[in-house]
Parts: sequence; C-alpha cells; structure tokens
Amino acid sequence: MVRADSWSPRPRVDATTRWLDGTTVAIIGGGGIARELATMLRPFGATSLAVTRTGAPH
Repeated sequence: MVRADSWSPRPRVDATTRWLDGTTVAIIGGGGIARELATMLRPFGATSLAVTRTGAPH
C-alpha cells in the first residue's frame, strides 16, 4: 500500500450520470412504499406514475 498526498481529481458528474429533473418514473405497485418513493422523487423534479395490478389510479 502506498500513501498518496492527495486524491486524484475526478469529475463530479461523468457521462453516465442521469438527472431526474423532468423525467417520469414508473413505480410498480401503489402501496405504501410506492407512495413514499413518489414523495421522495418530488424534490428532484421527477413525475411519478404508479402502475397497479388492477389498473386503479394512485
């Protein structure tokens, strides 16, 4: 093991990074976890769409 004096520079965002702002996220299921996930996605600017087995809106 070799000790480095500093961290190598690394870009904060690489080419594979995806942003949630303006996207639609499909959530399978409409239960409590799906509702919580939808709540967590809102501040990131994403729209959530819950898909249920019965097709009932959520």
